[in-house]
This record gives sequence, C-alpha cells and structure tokens, in this order.
Amino acid sequence: MKDDEEFKWFDKVWEAIHRKSPKMSMYSKSGFKSDKKMPWNIYGAKTLGEGLSRFKFIHYVLKYKIIVPALWIMKRIMKKHWDDKIPDEIHNKNLLIFEKAFDMSTEQWLQLYLSDTNMEAVAREKQLNKTRNADCFKLLEIMKKSVLLIALNDTAYREFLNMLMHSIAQLMIREYKGKKVNHLIYNSDSVYDVNYVLMMKKIQDMTMPKTEEVEKDDNTKTNTNAKQGKKNSKNGKQSKQGKTKASR
Repeated sequence: MKDDEEFKWFDKVWEAIHRKSPKMSMYSKSGFKSDKKMPWNIYGAKTLGEGLSRFKFIHYVLKYKIIVPALWIMKRIMKKHWDDKIPDEIHNKNLLIFEKAFDMSTEQWLQLYLSDTNMEAVAREKQLNKTRNADCFKLLEIMKKSVLLIALNDTAYREFLNMLMHSIAQLMIREYKGKKVNHLIYNSDSVYDVNYVLMMKKIQDMTMPKTEEVEKDDNTKTNTNAKQGKKNSKNGKQSKQGKTKASR
C-alpha cells in the first residue's frame, strides 16, 4: 500500500462517524415531520419530511456511520493483499474487464463530474491531481479491490460476477441497440441543470399512457369483445333457426 504511511485509518473512521451536514441544520425537527407536498424529484420523495428523513438516514447514518468506516477498516485489513494483480489468463477475462471499466468510470467521473471543465488547462490539471487523492476515490478503490480479491479467491462469487457482467452486457446491448451512447450529466461542478430530467418526465407523462388508463382501455376492450362475442353468438343462433324454418 503506497500511501500507508500517510493513511491514518482510525482518524478516517472517527471523522466519518462524526461527520455532520450544515445543510441539515437549516431545518428544525418539525421539518423532518413536514407533510408539505414536494414536486416531482429524482429522489422520489413525496413530502418534505420524507425527503429530509431519507437523506439524513442514507447519508449520515448508513453511509458515514456504517459503510464508510467499514471500508477504511477493510483497507487496513487488506494491507497485505492491496497490490495483488489479476493474472492475465483466459478465466480472468471478465475480472480484467471489470477492473478496466471501473478505472475508466472513475476517471470519467473525475474529468466530467468532479472537476470544473471551465477552468484553464494548468489550473484544471492541478485540481484533477488534487482530487485524485481525495477520499471519495480511495473509497471507490477499496470497493473495487474488495470485489476482485474475493472473486479471485472464491469460485462461487467469481461465477456470480461472471453472470452479473454478462447480464449487464446483454441488457445494455438490448436497451441501446448496440450503439455507443454517452450518459448525459445533469449535475456536476460545471453545471447544475435538472431541466432535462424534468423534461424527460414531462415527455414520458405526455406520451406514455398511465397505468390506470391502460387498465381501463384493456377492460373496455375486454368488455367490448365479450359483448361482440355474445352478439355474434346470438346472431349465429338466429341464423340457425332461420335455416331450420326454411328447411321445414
């Protein structure tokens, strides 16, 4: 572990557990119980109280008091195997792809999301180098190495990872028809524009029939078909009766 001398895992754990949000202090206790209706949002919260309570629990209980401390402890425990490499062999092909895709994604995340793309080249490069050493990158690295270390040494989870990657690949190809599609970012250091997300929701509401309407249409069609069937059956009986009388 190259940065082991600088890495003080206990301090990191302590810092994470005692982390607080200045934004949360803006709201009183009544805010977390508020029934004030919220407009459509990407988090799916229906009321202000629901949104605040969920945000606080996920970020400042689940993430910072449990997951993040556990990851720092894992890094300390994994010290001996931190620099283990994936052997370039045929049975490790999917693991190597996972590692490459993970590294590509963290670099894209840095370049397009965490950094200010409007800065001058020299200043931006300094910012990029500084951000690469941030805790968020170290935590992602711990996650990646944990998954790969387990998959390399446990055939059951190796096969699960193989199946997961194949499933993701097949569903992505099906969704995007095999085309190269780039993700559209709405929130970063350079831009904060949720308009396209809201626009997508509005377009979906305008073009996609609501579930209730679909069910209503289906029921209408079913009832219409049933009535038509009864009518045809009745007409068939009358026709048969007509033929019988004619033969007499």
